[in-house]
Amino acid sequence: MTPETILEQAIRHVRDGQRIIAQQRALIAKQKEGGRHTEAADSLLVQFERALAIFEEDLRVIRDAIKPN
Repeated sequence: MTPETILEQAIRHVRDGQRIIAQQRALIAKQKEGGRHTEAADSLLVQFERALAIFEEDLRVIRDAIKPN
């Protein structure tokens, strides 16, 4: 097994973040259907979305850095 490149790691972080957000949204929807309060889950979703935005920016910076001139 070869180590990940920085680009591969950044791509994985974005994909993982997207997957986690989708799961959190599904959990919130299920909680709402069950009549449960979702304030804590909603707050966590916001944190996940902020983290994803950081991962996406990191990926953009890495891609820009490796673009041929």
